Amino acid sequence: KLSEKLEEINHDSEQIKFRKDFLKVWLVKIFTADYNDHKTYEYLDRVGVMHTGKAGFKHREKKNPLFVDYAHCAILLGYVQGMLTSAVMGCDDLSDEVKATTVLAINKVMWIQNDLFARHYIKPFSSTVTPKTLGVDQRVWPA
Repeated sequence: KLSEKLEEINHDSEQIKFRKDFLKVWLVKIFTADYNDHKTYEYLDRVGVMHTGKAGFKHREKKNPLFVDYAHCAILLGYVQGMLTSAVMGCDDLSDEVKATTVLAINKVMWIQNDLFARHYIKPFSSTVTPKTLGVDQRVWPA
């Protein structure tokens, strides 16, 4: 159930718990996945698709479309990356080498997921694009 008033949304509201549960499932999936298996990338790609209003996964086919702006997806990935990095760096029992390797792996996974979000949101830059179609002053970028 979606909260009808902003005041109803807090860390313990149904809506936030639901989203946290999905985030946990996603985190477990991406950190236990086999990155030598193409299915891992298909999963990450479908995560990107499902936030654009298309189903992406079978469990979404009969549900209302889910629309999340790309900016919000990217912000969440950055937030998660920051939390995970802080957690790793705060582990005193890990060597500096293990910390560095782990942080690099987290960074790589977040960027892969970000790229697979972006491909469904951002249209490719075409050679037919002109300064005028982009709203750029032609004195700055002559045709």
